[in-house]
Parts: sequence; C-alpha cells; structure tokens
Amino acid sequence: MMDYEFAATDDPRHEQANGWPNGKVRILPGTDYADMSTVSHKQWLVHHLLALGETSTFYGEPGSGKSVLVEDIALHVAAGMDWHGRKMKRAAVLYVALERAAVVARRALAFGIEHDLVAERLPFRMVRGPLDFRDPNVAADILGALNDLAGRYRCEAGLLIVDTVSRALCGGDENSPKDMGSLIANLGRIQGAIDIHLALTHHQPAEKERMRGHGALLGAMDTTIHITKTAAGRLAEVVKSSDHEEGQRIAFSLKSTTIGQDEHGDPITAPVVVEEALAGIAPKKKAELPAAAKVAINALQEAVDDLGVIPPASSHIPAMVKAVTMQQWRDYAYRLGVSGSDEPASRQKAFNRAMAALQSAHAIGVWEPHVWVA
Repeated sequence: MMDYEFAATDDPRHEQANGWPNGKVRILPGTDYADMSTVSHKQWLVHHLLALGETSTFYGEPGSGKSVLVEDIALHVAAGMDWHGRKMKRAAVLYVALERAAVVARRALAFGIEHDLVAERLPFRMVRGPLDFRDPNVAADILGALNDLAGRYRCEAGLLIVDTVSRALCGGDENSPKDMGSLIANLGRIQGAIDIHLALTHHQPAEKERMRGHGALLGAMDTTIHITKTAAGRLAEVVKSSDHEEGQRIAFSLKSTTIGQDEHGDPITAPVVVEEALAGIAPKKKAELPAAAKVAINALQEAVDDLGVIPPASSHIPAMVKAVTMQQWRDYAYRLGVSGSDEPASRQKAFNRAMAALQSAHAIGVWEPHVWVA
C-alpha cells in the first residue's frame, strides 16, 4: 500500500466537504526527472523477451501448446537455466493454475525428470483455483503467496503466471470493459507492490489470430506472444512488444515423458518442451489490411467501447458479444477519417470498401443492424 504525504491548503476547491481529509491535499508519490535514471533500467527475466515489472500474454488456439510453453519458461526461471539460448534471471515463480491443475503438476514432474532436477528444491509453487482476480482481496492473497514463496526459498520473486484469463474472471464477461478493467487493475496492484513479470495465458477466437475479449487487455500488455501449431511444428512469435524486437520466433515441439505408473501398471506421461530449429516452420502469412480498413476497425472498437450493447439472443450473433449499429460505426469511422475527403460520396465509398475488406478478413461480424469485432 502506498504511503501519502498530506499538505495543508487554503484553496477553497479543497474543502473537507469535497472529500479531502481534514482540509488537506494528499501528495501522490512520484519520481522527479533528476531521479528517473534510477528507475528506468530494464531488468530482464528472460533476456530480450520478458522483463521484470512488465506483463505479457501467451495466446493461441486450444492444443497449441501455450500453457506447456509458459510452464517451461517458469521452470527454467526457477532453476536459473538458459532457455532457448537466452540468459535467465533465477527467481521464485508462482503458477496460478485456474484449470487443469493436475496436468500442471505432471508437467512440472516431467520437467524435473527430463532435466535431472528431481532432487532439487526449485522455488516453484502452484496455486489452484477458483480465484476471482476482479476481487482486490484476491490480489492481496496472491501478493502474500509471492512474498511467502520468496521468503521460504530466500530468493527474489520474479514471475507470476495466471492460467487462464477466462478463468481469472471467474464467470465475468471477457468482452466487458468493467470486468476486464477490474482484472487489469488488480494485476496492476500486485505489480505495484512487487516488481515481478506477470504472464497470462489466453485463448483466441476460432480462426482469428488475435486475443479473445475486450481490447483493454491488449492495451495493458507490454508483450504478446502468439502460439501456433502446424503440420511442420509449433511456433511462438512475438506479436506486440512495447520497447524491444517484435517478430521474434521460437520453434518447439512436445516430447512425452513418463513420470510414473497408474494402478493398472500403465505409464503416466506428461509433455515437456523441446527446442527445434526454425527452418521449415514458417509463420502464417497475414494479409495486410488497407489503411481505410485499419481506421475502420479502430473506429468499430472505439464505438463498441463507448456505445456497445449485447443484442437479443440470436443464432446469427455470438453470445454475450457487444455490438453497435451500422450507423454508429459509420459515424465513428467518419470521425476518425476513414476517407481523405469530406465529400459524402467519397466517405461512403471508402467506408464500404473498408467494411468489405474487414469482412473478407473475418475481422468483423455483421447482422443488420448490428456489427461487432469478431
């Protein structure tokens, strides 16, 4: 919790009646320009990929391997082992398994067997759900768990994994700015108290190469990593990065490792990550949207954020998706400059072309009069 200084004031705007305690104004803690060099240094957890104090999301289709890859990173951090040729900072890791916790535990055991670490005491702990990360009390509990883990192993806490975003909302609406905003705010409370990297796993819509849900999540991310599975292998690609290289790619496969036997004598197995060469595993080529279409999709997202409603149940519109009317979208697109001209016919023509491009790219859904981000 932040400590505040309070300063007396005679300014009538700061009357006690307006909510200021004892007629005093609180002075928010901050960093002056002269001191910024002390807080600006970037500390890597995974060199040139994940930094302390930042947040990332690993997303992909079910079965792509995103959770396996994230746990592999986590265990390398806990062990202080290089990962895919990258230097690591050894630190304590808290893995919040909000689904399939038994699988998370089996993967950890398989990692230990594969890397001959069974006898090691790694600062890696799994916490089970359900946990509602919209609740500030849950943020406080997670912070306590991180501090306890670091204290027990006498090392710095470095990584918190929340697997998955949908389960972290605990029944909340992924497309709701209120629910997603509460999640983001509470994750920020954790990072505000302890300088860790926070990694989320998330799903993507069917046949859409983007993160599912409200755009506030993407806006809050320093790094997003898209995981894909193809016939040639699996690929992790950095799609968004706040201040380092985008487009970095890591190829990997999954190897089945035996960790024991069941009551019938059959082997119990779990996957471990195996590094692969990039050659032959090409990323999917993404069609470049025309400039007007980019303006239009941004306008649609803004319109949905400001005016979006959930339409009546229909077999034509996905459940719980927020939509706006075509006219509302058009107004926002015109306001953002979908056309270089103010002439009505030119604007209408540019908007129609942008809409056609977005429909062709499956980036939007349309069922008159409703339109939504797909």
